Amino acid sequence: MSKPDHAVEYNIRPKKAYNNYAFLNSPYARSIRVLCEFEEPEIRFRKERVYNTIVFFGSARVKPPEVAERNLAEINAMIEQNGADADSTLQQKKRIA
Repeated sequence: MSKPDHAVEYNIRPKKAYNNYAFLNSPYARSIRVLCEFEEPEIRFRKERVYNTIVFFGSARVKPPEVAERNLAEINAMIEQNGADADSTLQQKKRIA
């Protein structure tokens, strides 16, 4: 006896979430992926008997001297144009130029 065309298969099991790579790579599972970025290194560190680490945040990118000098000259010119009204944004740009 064959099933009618409109029959629904109720015995099909959905994939387990941890085996569902489409889900794991989706925006909905971002928190899980972030958690993995903490947990996986922790296990490796324990296995290698690493108990303390130092983490540096920031950037190692430095502008070439010519570019930095040109940026500084442009900012100084803007500060001169604005005189006493040079806002804190320009002063901040000068510090990081």
